[in-house]
Amino acid sequence: MVNVLAKVKFDRAMSDFGCDDSNVEDFKSNAFISIIGCIYPEIEPDKYCFSYFSKNHDNVLICRFDDTEVKGDFERPISDAQAQEIAKFIMKRKDRNFVVHCAAGISRSGAVGKIISEVQGDKYDKFILHNPNVHPNSLVYSKVKKYLQ
Repeated sequence: MVNVLAKVKFDRAMSDFGCDDSNVEDFKSNAFISIIGCIYPEIEPDKYCFSYFSKNHDNVLICRFDDTEVKGDFERPISDAQAQEIAKFIMKRKDRNFVVHCAAGISRSGAVGKIISEVQGDKYDKFILHNPNVHPNSLVYSKVKKYLQ
């Protein structure tokens, strides 16, 4: 099962469940992927540029890349190393329930969520039924998919 959320909803859900760095590994049936981008960190940096978790854990992966498909002066698309790290994280935990977020819960997290759903053997229809607002970023999808083993 995969849930794709916007960062604000993810942060609120983690707080409501009492989940934080001190106990996240107690949530053994879950895995969390936080995708953070910082195109303009001077604009509300606490709201968008920092992960709810302060570091990676066995069941938490924090990634930093922007929602873009091309490298620009300020934008940082997903790198091959990041795609490989995400793929490895997914494969090692493929039997867990995943919660994936990016700023809006649409493109970057949508792409990663779609891949997780495929790895878990779910049809796209089931994934989209539970996550109706996603529109997967094609670069994120293709790069991560390339590194699945």
